[in-house]
Amino acid sequence: MSAYRLASRYAKSLLDLAVEKNALDAVFNDITYFKSVLKKAPEFRSVLRNPEINTSKKQQIFDKLFDAFHPISKAFFEIVLRKRRSAYLPEFATSFIELYHAFNHITAVTLTTAVEPDDQTIQHVKTVLQQKAGLDKIVLESKVDPAIIGGYILQFADKMIDASVIRKLEIIDDQFINNDYVKKI
Repeated sequence: MSAYRLASRYAKSLLDLAVEKNALDAVFNDITYFKSVLKKAPEFRSVLRNPEINTSKKQQIFDKLFDAFHPISKAFFEIVLRKRRSAYLPEFATSFIELYHAFNHITAVTLTTAVEPDDQTIQHVKTVLQQKAGLDKIVLESKVDPAIIGGYILQFADKMIDASVIRKLEIIDDQFINNDYVKKI
C-alpha cells in the first residue's frame, strides 16, 4: 500500500474518532506539536524510520516527549508504534492536518518571498485573499527562498500566483529566444 493511501486512512480514522469524542481541537494541537518536533529535530525522524530501534524503546520516547497529549492522541501513537508503522508518522500527521483543515473549511496558503515578510505584509495578504479570492478562514505559512530574487509566490488550493522577479526574468528570456519582438513578414 502506498504511503499516501496509508496516511490518509490512518488520518481519517483519527479525525473520525476525535470528532466522535468531541476532542478534535485537542488532537489537532497534539498533531501540530508533533509535526513541529519533527521539523525542529530531524534526528527524531531518523529514530522513527530506524527499524533497528524496537517498538518498546520508541514507545518510551513517545511517553516522555508527549506525556501531556490527549488520550486519543496517545492511543493513536501507541497503535501506530505497535503496528510498526512509525516510519509513516510524518505522513500521517500531514494528512491529518489537511483533513482537519478541510473539515473546518480552512484554506492553507503558502507565501514564498525572498526575505522574511513582516506581520503587516502577512496581514495584508490575508485580507486581500479574503476579499478577492473569497477565502474565509486562512492559515498562512511563510517561506523564504532567496532564489526568487524579489516579489512573491502565493499557493493555495489548486492555484499558484507567481509574481516573483525570477519568473518575470524567465518570461523575458523566453521572449528573446522566440524573437517575439522581431517582425515576421
